[in-house]
Amino acid sequence: MKRLSLLVLLAACDSAVVAGSPDAAAPPFDPGSASVTAEPPPDGPDFVCLSHQPPTVALDPLTIAGTVETITPTGALQPVDGASLAFFVAGKPVVLARAQSDAAGAFSTGAVASGGHPLHAYLKATKPGYRTTFLYPPLPFTKDTMTVPLPMMSDALFATIASTLAASQDDHHNGVLLVAVADCKGHLLPGATLSVTRGNGHVAVGDIHDLGAAVAGAGGLFLVFDVPDGKVEVSAAYGGMPLPEHDVMVRKQDPDCPTARSTLTATAVMPEP
Repeated sequence: MKRLSLLVLLAACDSAVVAGSPDAAAPPFDPGSASVTAEPPPDGPDFVCLSHQPPTVALDPLTIAGTVETITPTGALQPVDGASLAFFVAGKPVVLARAQSDAAGAFSTGAVASGGHPLHAYLKATKPGYRTTFLYPPLPFTKDTMTVPLPMMSDALFATIASTLAASQDDHHNGVLLVAVADCKGHLLPGATLSVTRGNGHVAVGDIHDLGAAVAGAGGLFLVFDVPDGKVEVSAAYGGMPLPEHDVMVRKQDPDCPTARSTLTATAVMPEP
């Protein structure tokens, strides 16, 4: 099953992750056991979880683990080794855990205290030659999650995809979003529509492209170029059915890097509220 997704100061950009600038308290998620996959659902999309209520308690402690991966123009996935990761509290410069991806791209936070409450947190991954990734799941973490796909994109691959999509990106002022729109079992939803907005007026921002136009099997996975720095709302619809909205913090540059380091903010829109 093919998954698409889907951390001295200078040293922090290349080999370690230090506490970043506080962000808005965006509600990340517990992706559970479902990984985002490009394999078509055998019986059509599964939306049974759309009416579920999110958990109000969490396992304490809990562990977040998964694989750092990059996608190729042919749609294949490759592990990213040697990526430095940090697990941050959302909205605060508090690092809960640090890790590094191994030769297979695997990583684990180890046991992290939750206090029994849903854990609003995000992952940050850095590696030389790659855009810094901030991964914001759509719901708080509430249990051990062992299959998190953490996407990274090399500078060269990003340039190739942007050229294929005829998209432009101003990294001095804006960030980039990578958004998977999937059903309850993690199947991507080709034909879905994505919305990225800002403010009380829900003003549309960014230049949205379906990655399926550039990468085989990636329909339902979106790249959004030139997203203004700051908090945005991400939502989607499939077949006229609206999917839950959540907030993420987009950054034009890695705040921990004194030299220019472009970013990629990754998230998913799924039926689970």
